[in-house]
Amino acid sequence: MSPVNSSNDSSRNRSLWKALASLKLTLVLLFLSMILVLAGTFAQIDHGLWFVLKNYFRCFLTQIGPVPFPGGFTLGIALLLNLTAAFIVRFRWTPRGAGPLISHAGLILLLAGQAITALFAVEGNMRIDEGRGTHFIEHARRIELAVIDPSGQTVDQQIVIPGSLLQSA
Repeated sequence: MSPVNSSNDSSRNRSLWKALASLKLTLVLLFLSMILVLAGTFAQIDHGLWFVLKNYFRCFLTQIGPVPFPGGFTLGIALLLNLTAAFIVRFRWTPRGAGPLISHAGLILLLAGQAITALFAVEGNMRIDEGRGTHFIEHARRIELAVIDPSGQTVDQQIVIPGSLLQSA
């Protein structure tokens, strides 16, 4: 067994960080992102917003025409790694470097925020009539059958059947 050479490992690590921080990589990722946004925009004509979100932007791999293409998650992760590497490799904590440092930190936060939204958000509408309150959300893409008996003095009796049990074969 040969001895471990730590100087080769550290130079390899530096080379990896520099490659990840490459401006050429940034431009390629931004160009691919523009193609994805353009293709997703045109796909909305035939398929609608929710289909495009799921099949173009909130996936790792999509298809544009006959060509497999990186999805929004793949491009977002790659851009996040690229920005983080640039943040580590290029920027120094000096007053002159504050502008690029703040803008790149902001972009990192935007990408991270979008990832959190894509993975954990629950989207729906809450209708609140003036002077009243409510405790439920209407989901446009989820269906259910709700039977409500308002005859109770303080609380309505409800029976709710999920849409998955209502769909016929």
